[in-house]
Amino acid sequence: RRSSWAAALERPQPMQDTQGQQPVSFHRRVLPPSGIAFASTRGREVFAEALANGTLHCFFKLIEQFCTQAEPAYCGLGTLVMVLNALDIDPGRTWKGPWRWFHEGMLDCCEPLEDIRRRGITFDKLACLARCNGAVVDARRANASGSSGVVGGSEGGDGEGSPSLSDEERAFREAVRSVCSGDNAACCGGSSGRVHRFLVVSYSRREFGQTGDGHFSPVGGYHAGSDSVLLLDVARFKYPPHWVG
Repeated sequence: RRSSWAAALERPQPMQDTQGQQPVSFHRRVLPPSGIAFASTRGREVFAEALANGTLHCFFKLIEQFCTQAEPAYCGLGTLVMVLNALDIDPGRTWKGPWRWFHEGMLDCCEPLEDIRRRGITFDKLACLARCNGAVVDARRANASGSSGVVGGSEGGDGEGSPSLSDEERAFREAVRSVCSGDNAACCGGSSGRVHRFLVVSYSRREFGQTGDGHFSPVGGYHAGSDSVLLLDVARFKYPPHWVG
């Protein structure tokens, strides 16, 4: 009995195909040096400094709703579900049983779910979905190097006085700063009275040395000392939440 019990606790061997070859599969990826893992020693130090500086205003509502995207191409839908639930919007339809709650499977008004499952979703279609489901959206594109958008509010950051910054980058940095510090007046052309606003970014993973390319993530906070943002990456099977600058 003891030997069989010990065997039951052993890690199973990888499954093999009929030719005895291991199928292609992955368990996580190593975060490149461009990112600081949220739970690492340095990641915790950065978090503590950002918290002391008041630039984690959006973190706590988002972390309550942190989820893993349900499909490999559902980064946009997973991100939007997090934000819609963090905004405490009533979807007006049930998820399971009597509960009204946003789930990726109900976000199909702007693009068929099967198409999103195969190809992902574009920046404009994600903004469309957010609006269809009750969020106020201020969607802004950057120059050809990337794009960003704000769901339920606006954007912010650092270095607005630098003459080397483009207008798009200066606006993005201001958006990061305003959302992460909870500055209502700096958002959406004036004070809106909304307590919670969140920033969703669309970016290329390649810029950070990560595998893959186009991706959506909610921004969970800003750290001025390293000029970095906290990405609450919904592809949790791949990379952990991390700081990037």
